[in-house]
Amino acid sequence: IAGSGNSTPGEAPGGQRGAENQRMQPSKPRPSKARKLLGMTATFAASGLTHELLLRYMTTPWQPGRWLVFFTMQAPLCAAESALHKYCRAHGRPLPRGLAMALANVLLLASGRYFFFPPVESSGLARLVLSKLVDNLQGMGRWGQALLLHPA
Repeated sequence: IAGSGNSTPGEAPGGQRGAENQRMQPSKPRPSKARKLLGMTATFAASGLTHELLLRYMTTPWQPGRWLVFFTMQAPLCAAESALHKYCRAHGRPLPRGLAMALANVLLLASGRYFFFPPVESSGLARLVLSKLVDNLQGMGRWGQALLLHPA
């Protein structure tokens, strides 16, 4: 019904657009797998560089490059995980979530053993972080004890 307020300018009554006003927006091509992997690698590499700078700032001696390798290698591992999920689904056997999580953790711990943990341990950073954690927990314990013994 004309003038009923149910249509907008350029639309036929009832909200239907006229054929003359319909235009298909050109769709953007999806990025290739290689481009996605490059973007993901750049993101993880930036994270690795940031962590390298933090490690350099916090530790002596510095073991350059290990955290950069650790973080950058996550991109191809993520791509491989995605490919494995697709492969399993395509063959009618989805990868069980628990197995996928266990596999991811094994890969993280295995790569961390060679690239993440050695600089942390050799620099004394691990001992420092653990001692501060213990200090904080002891402080929380004293605070909790005081709260229980002397309520307001």
